Amino acid sequence: AYDILVTDLTMPSMSGVDLITKIRTLNQKMSVLMTSGYADEVSAETLAELKIAMVLQKPFQLQELTQAIDTALSIQH
Repeated sequence: AYDILVTDLTMPSMSGVDLITKIRTLNQKMSVLMTSGYADEVSAETLAELKIAMVLQKPFQLQELTQAIDTALSIQH
């Protein structure tokens, strides 16, 4: 069992949204943190529907990633 999924929006084989959609069929409660340089391309409706806890805008520092993970894990779904 995993507590959190950290994924990018843009990946070679599938988008982060597609990955999260597949994960949600298996686990509705897992915290999800999405990273992206194109975060504004994902609608607020999609973020809510897929229960994405946070979107971390690239580029980011390790400390920002750590804080985002802590925050995403603290959000209950």
